[in-house]
Amino acid sequence: MRRLNAVLGKHLYRPFSFSASSTKTFQKLKSNPPLKRDARAHIDIIRQICETDNFAAVRGALKQMQSEGFRLNPAFTILIKTYGRSGLFEDAALVLHQMKSFNCHPDVGTYRCLVDVLMKGACHEKLVDIQHEMLRDEVVPDITTGKNLLANLLVLGQVSEFHCFYQKLKDLGCHIPQEFVTQVLRENQIEVDPVVTQNLRENLIKVDPLKYTIKFCSLVDQIVLDRMNFKALKALDLMLDQVHSLDSATMLVVIDGLCKLNKLGRSKVVLAELRKRGALPEGLLYDVVVNCVEGKLGDIENVWTDIGGGGVDSGNFNYVRFIMYLCGKGEMQEAVKMFKMVIEAGYPLDQQSYVAFIGGLCKAGEGDFAKEVVPLMKREGYYPDMVTYIGLFQCFCKIGNMYEADIILRKMISRNYEADICVYTSFIGGLCRTGKLREANKLFQKLIKKDAVVRVPFVKRSKRAIFQLNVSGAIPEFVAYATYMRSLCNVGKFKEAGALLKEMLQKGFKPDFCVLNSFIEGFCKSGKIDEARKFYHHINERGLISCTESTVSLIHGLCEADRSDDAMHLFDELMKDGCVPTANTCNVLLTCYWKAGKANIAKKLFERMLIRSCGNPNISTYNIMLDGLCNHGYVVEACFLFQLMRNTRVLVNDVSYSTVFRGLCSIGDLESAHKLLNEMIETGYVFTFNGWKCFSEAMHKDKPGCPIAQ
Repeated sequence: MRRLNAVLGKHLYRPFSFSASSTKTFQKLKSNPPLKRDARAHIDIIRQICETDNFAAVRGALKQMQSEGFRLNPAFTILIKTYGRSGLFEDAALVLHQMKSFNCHPDVGTYRCLVDVLMKGACHEKLVDIQHEMLRDEVVPDITTGKNLLANLLVLGQVSEFHCFYQKLKDLGCHIPQEFVTQVLRENQIEVDPVVTQNLRENLIKVDPLKYTIKFCSLVDQIVLDRMNFKALKALDLMLDQVHSLDSATMLVVIDGLCKLNKLGRSKVVLAELRKRGALPEGLLYDVVVNCVEGKLGDIENVWTDIGGGGVDSGNFNYVRFIMYLCGKGEMQEAVKMFKMVIEAGYPLDQQSYVAFIGGLCKAGEGDFAKEVVPLMKREGYYPDMVTYIGLFQCFCKIGNMYEADIILRKMISRNYEADICVYTSFIGGLCRTGKLREANKLFQKLIKKDAVVRVPFVKRSKRAIFQLNVSGAIPEFVAYATYMRSLCNVGKFKEAGALLKEMLQKGFKPDFCVLNSFIEGFCKSGKIDEARKFYHHINERGLISCTESTVSLIHGLCEADRSDDAMHLFDELMKDGCVPTANTCNVLLTCYWKAGKANIAKKLFERMLIRSCGNPNISTYNIMLDGLCNHGYVVEACFLFQLMRNTRVLVNDVSYSTVFRGLCSIGDLESAHKLLNEMIETGYVFTFNGWKCFSEAMHKDKPGCPIAQ
């Protein structure tokens, strides 16, 4: 039935006009028999009605859903979010009473949504009322909701109520992390209650995660070899009784082991416990379910619903948002795998997910696959916008597939797209990259031609589309020269680029930093250091750009060519002249020094940056230092630097975490590595289940008898 509704839904309910009368639209839904049993269709209709702010029509839609026996919680959640977007926070709070008038009991998802909305609206007193009502309804909040409600009590200065509510949450099984409680108390300049501290300590994990992991994996390995090993099975059951005392990283080990034994039921118990804690990002938890089930999409969604994830019709996190999550994190290999699973199952996607998926593919250079997705998108009733087409066009130009780029450009022209500087620069770059210099020069000459050319009304197939456009005045002549020269330098055609530079100067144009920098970078990348120096002295003598800019450009080029001593000599000269180089220039030098094994010089340069005598360090600077320290055996120093970053509120990222983690593994400090991995998981710096596996394997690769590394 679900498959029938998914297929019929594409053709039956999408053509209805939601911009017309919301009531008439809903009547069409009621009179449409194939959709009468489809909760998703009802939810979509209510979502569209809410977008028109026609709240009066929502009540009739809810009554119809109730009469057909559907759950109303997802619809009321949408209504709360709509009130929140409209700034109607009082009305959002009243939704709870409306739900009860429909004999619908708010669940944890409804309360979570309402608390989020009221937090954004700073409705602190109202949040206290919601907190009491939640407890009266015997609804146990998740970790995020509990944190928000605790923080709200401190905003109101209700410290004693904070401690009482925290104790109540603990009794209900909502375990708020120790770090959060201590942090919010200190941020509000409140002395931490010793009794609370003692309670927190009593709740700390008493199981040694490393010993547990090794023993558990060993038992799994024994059972895989002999499914009738009752001694190992009994020992495994005893270990699973301790699962509530484990941290998130160890629980993932347990889930992975249970999946190897095909124990889906036991895995679901552990997954439900993870979700109840609320410590894992939903994207990572959903990916754990995907890898645990290894079945069809319907099976994955069923398990996700069973552990409290909400399901397809709930409006919560599901397969659609999961694809967007993977694309946003750049995990395109996992996104492609999930996309194929969705298409095979016949499940629908929305326009936003299609756009995100195509954009992610283009960014990853997978233009051919991205082009195949477009017809699937159209089949769903969605059409690519111009931004999607431009992304496809630039992707094909970047990978040198000029034939496909020309096809995409024709589609853009058929939709009355006026070709701009992005199109011409991308196409010239693509032509140079593929060695089609004759065509690149032809397009350049067309761009700088003064007389007007009438645009061709119908683009012929026998000739590239870009040559049939009216390009007169499309981009400034200076930009045309700059674009063509940079493209030539990038492919090592310095003779042709030099001739263009001479022609440009004769016409009275003064080249900018980007143009001249492309010459120096090109020479250095090609190993022509002497030519780079000659060009550097030439432009300084002519006064084409400031000496500072040309020196910085040469420093970057020398570092690219691993000439760190020459680069540092120029750097010191720059400093003597009173110039303060940017962090980017210092980062290039640091990378060069670490690459050459000059650790002491790199450390001294970093110390100068810390005291602001040269450059201002950014996150890239810190990551370069962390990587260099770990790779050259200074792991302890790297850990101190990492702690300094967090103490001084430097925004650490996934690169910072993974670098320090691998450094700890390299010196055998697995206890610290495990704690850091657990922190990475719970703070969202491990994006996928396979990403966790890579980290876990790196930690246990030298541990004998640990199958996780096998």
